Amino acid sequence: MSVRLNLSEEVIDNILYLAFCSNKRHWIKNADFIGDSTDKDIVFPITEGGYFVISNRYNSEIYVLDFESFLSGLYVLYSYDMASRDIDDTNPFMMNAEIADDILQYAIFGYIRYHNTDETEGVVYD
Repeated sequence: MSVRLNLSEEVIDNILYLAFCSNKRHWIKNADFIGDSTDKDIVFPITEGGYFVISNRYNSEIYVLDFESFLSGLYVLYSYDMASRDIDDTNPFMMNAEIADDILQYAIFGYIRYHNTDETEGVVYD
């Protein structure tokens, strides 16, 4: 199965918004964006060379998320992880906060380190 994604700045911005602004981000203590934007409608202009400095809530680890690592997380999600999900989750326009968080975790860790739950703090698997 192949999935064609429309990776406009707006779609990427929406994914990042879902990942950083929902209760699914239980493992993130802070996410600071470093960079400028020429398009004021884009909240997280990662496509323009900016990046995030992310601190972990559970330890003192600091991570950097740039556009290249974001794309690698998206690639892992759609290449491997989506095969085991419900077919409706493979629609890129049906993005939700859990999938957005999974993209971040694949981009930063290469796997899902902190599994999503209905609780704000989540369950830690490390």
